[in-house]
Amino acid sequence: MVGATLEGAETTILILPTVALRGNMLERLDKVALKHHVWRPGSKKSAPIVVVSAEAACTEAFLEYANRLSDRQRLDRIVIDECHLTITASYYRRSMSQLAWHVRQIRTQTVWLTATLPLIYQEFFFEHNKLVRPHIVRESTNRPNIRYIVQQERGVGNLCERAACLVQSCWTRTDLFKSERDRVIVYCPTKDLVADLADLLGCPSYTADSGTEEERGVIIERWLTAADSPAIVATSALGPGFDYPHIRWVIHVGAPDLLTNFSQESGRASRDGKVAESIILLSAAWQPQLDRLLGADEEAMQLYLMQGYCLRGIISQFLDVRSDWRWCMDGDELCSVCPAHHAECRPEGGSPDFPTPSALEFRLPPPAETASEDRDESNGSLCSTVRLDPCQEKGAPGLPEQEEDMDGASCGVLEMLSATGDLPSGGSRVRRG
Repeated sequence: MVGATLEGAETTILILPTVALRGNMLERLDKVALKHHVWRPGSKKSAPIVVVSAEAACTEAFLEYANRLSDRQRLDRIVIDECHLTITASYYRRSMSQLAWHVRQIRTQTVWLTATLPLIYQEFFFEHNKLVRPHIVRESTNRPNIRYIVQQERGVGNLCERAACLVQSCWTRTDLFKSERDRVIVYCPTKDLVADLADLLGCPSYTADSGTEEERGVIIERWLTAADSPAIVATSALGPGFDYPHIRWVIHVGAPDLLTNFSQESGRASRDGKVAESIILLSAAWQPQLDRLLGADEEAMQLYLMQGYCLRGIISQFLDVRSDWRWCMDGDELCSVCPAHHAECRPEGGSPDFPTPSALEFRLPPPAETASEDRDESNGSLCSTVRLDPCQEKGAPGLPEQEEDMDGASCGVLEMLSATGDLPSGGSRVRRG
């Protein structure tokens, strides 16, 4: 947002693919009194920041609007947030598959932001979005204030009942819950389980079917202002873009499928910099899925759930470049696997590498065929920036579908940072984190 506030700045178009992300951004823009406009088909108004949904950006009306600004030299850049969704959500969300094709028809600088683009998917991301020699900025995704825990239940009751007991017990945790603003998110894999657990807890629930954008906003507001229950039960729809700072506990009921989704959802915790916990609650019958071919994202998640190596180290190895690999050290909250903090930094090569269940390296599944109408056949010269942000994530091509909170020659830059931050004032970048 900094670039839009500079003297002489023109318009920055901000493409936000999820409802939660747009709501959060509009709230932040209002708070800093930065003029903005939510673009919809038919609108001709401009502002320092123009917010657009991914679906709206994939229309002829948007191309006409943006090209009109560009022709008048009033368009500084287009920023695509949560840009990893262009490859991870493309197989079930058409607008994400087509987004790059539309954006690249506008002759302006582009900045691509994400917190969840594992290194093994980076080249596929560039190819899909037709980014040539992008400038990349990447930093560690480590979240030192989050305590990672995997807990396999052995007691009486089904997993839903055990999860309800766990949530109720957390309300008395004075080491974590020190303010009435502190909240808990409980993620469930299905909408039926969300409904059952929300009934047991007597708390609100949030899924992609929770009404209109305004109605979902009311659910969030009611939860954050409630005095009687700090918890909400949700699907992955409450993931990217939800940035409430005082989440103390993130609980996953059942085994997540993908490490990228898990890191995105667990990353909702501790955005205020205080200690928080991420807990995965497994059933007593859970076993690692070693009897079928897994994608890289699934393999990494299985390795995490098997609890054979430092949990922080597994996340780091999958999401970060080798020079940023780490494990639990002084200054980090200790995970449930490490008996004590490591005294030395994790070496960059060789023996500290954590194997996957079926191989010694993560495998990249072959990309799915892209529909012919989605292919970029333009020869224009654009400048693109990919920026990856560690506090932000979704599944990988060909992997299980995840619920989305959504509405019905070039050069590029990939910038990868360790925390959410202001948009760059110039240039093209990709940000990962």
